[in-house]
Amino acid sequence: MRTIWKYPLPKPGKTLTHEIPRTWSIVHVGLQNGDAMLWADIVDTDGPLLLRKFLCFGTGFNIPRDVSHVGTVIDDGGFVWHFYLEPL
Repeated sequence: MRTIWKYPLPKPGKTLTHEIPRTWSIVHVGLQNGDAMLWADIVDTDGPLLLRKFLCFGTGFNIPRDVSHVGTVIDDGGFVWHFYLEPL
């Protein structure tokens, strides 16, 4: 079965870890009710889960070299936040 799942993203300078099925791809990163969220297309909802760690950085923050960008949002205060995923 294929579906869209939603995951909260971390606050600036923080990390969040989620168990996400292996067969996922990012559909959208945006704000919902003031909170950053990631929507993912999950191809196999019954498949194995992987622990994935998400990080948040502001513009001008130092970002580790080995992380992958997943999306950017502009919050209600005009701040720009960039979300990254640590490698497995």
